[in-house]
Parts: sequence; C-alpha cells; structure tokens
Amino acid sequence: QLLLARQTEQYCIAADSSALVIHNEENMTAEMIGHQRFEKYCMPAYQAFTDVLHAKGKLMAAHMDGQLKAIADLIGQTSLDIIEGFSPAPDTELSLLDARKAWPDKIIWINFPSTVHVMSPDQIQGHASRLLHEAAPGDGFLIGVTEDIPEGAWDVSMPAIHQVVKEQGALPLAVAMV
Repeated sequence: QLLLARQTEQYCIAADSSALVIHNEENMTAEMIGHQRFEKYCMPAYQAFTDVLHAKGKLMAAHMDGQLKAIADLIGQTSLDIIEGFSPAPDTELSLLDARKAWPDKIIWINFPSTVHVMSPDQIQGHASRLLHEAAPGDGFLIGVTEDIPEGAWDVSMPAIHQVVKEQGALPLAVAMV
C-alpha cells in the first residue's frame, strides 16, 4: 500500500508535465506474476495511475515483453492505453494477431522479435510482412526495436524490415489472405 501511494504521487507529478505519454518501466511476464497476483496487485495499481493521468489527458504505457498469454485476458481489462515492448511469436507464445484480439482497445507497440533479426533477409522480410498483416488495419500499432539486436545482425535486419514497411506499411494495412 505504501509503494502504491508513493508511485501514485509520482504519477501526479508526471501528470502535471508536458508529456503526452507516461511510460511505466514495467517488465511484465506471466511466469513471474501469475494470473491471481496480476489481478490483485497490478490491475488496481494501473487503475490508480491511469485515473491520475487520464484526468490530465495523458496516456499510460507499460513495457510488457515477457510471456503474456496466461494473463492476456487481464491485460485487455486494464486501463492501460499502450502495451509497449510486446514481443510477439516466435519470441513468446502470443502472436500479434492474438494480442490484437485480446487487447482491441490498446495501442500495441511491438518489439520486432529478436530471434528473427539473425535470419536471412528473405525470412526477416516474410516475418515483417506477416506482422503487418496481423496488425491490419494498422490503427493503434507501432513497430520498433525495444531489445538489443544481436551483434552483427543490424546491417542485414534493419534494411530488410525497412523495405517491407516502405512497401506495405501504408494505412490501412492489408489483411493477409488465408
């Protein structure tokens, strides 16, 4: 309760800033918190923080890059505005498509999966294309790199991702044909 009170004070200060988005340096993974503790401790804290921020017209982002499938339903029920750092499959067990279904009113800011950076340019482009299709129509979606790119992969991976975004990234994004 003391930690919640102190953090709420911090959010009150942040809410008075000129920032538009306040970022919670969360590092959420269901393996550590579990369903019951997330519901009991995290959800009320997020509500307290977003009550303060939303009253001042601010958005709240939380860094959630771990295994989230077990708590995906609860994340969807939170008052969080932005799920930042979300690492979709193959780095976790939750696909972007399933995350979009579970969090339809959230902005999802993904981490381009670290394991894909070391693949061939064609494989990287194929994965980037699939992510864009899963994000369709593209509203409330950002793609970024929030984790380290493996050494030696930057000069291959980033141009491959850029090419796909350049060619396919215009909104609204196309839905993949199944």
